[in-house]
Amino acid sequence: MYKLFMSHSAELETEDIIGYYEQIQATLGMKFFAYFYDACELLQQNPFLYQKVLPNVYRAFVKGFPFKIFYTINERHKEIEVIAVIHNKRGIQYIKNRLGFD
Repeated sequence: MYKLFMSHSAELETEDIIGYYEQIQATLGMKFFAYFYDACELLQQNPFLYQKVLPNVYRAFVKGFPFKIFYTINERHKEIEVIAVIHNKRGIQYIKNRLGFD
């Protein structure tokens, strides 16, 4: 099983998403977190399950919510780093710009 780490920006994004959903309805933020956590556990078990969208950048989805998880894989160290958690409305160009791809 791979170890999973989150970048600081991905942690902040996840906290913002949870806060946003908690404002809409009590416990909805925790429901998002539960599905997000499930997706991360699946990544740890099989990181190559999802589509590669950029060199060494993969994209997974959060069940039941309109969010994507972008992550990188370090096969040598058996590590995954979640680098972004963004709304589905944001296209691939957003993540390319954010990560410095042209």
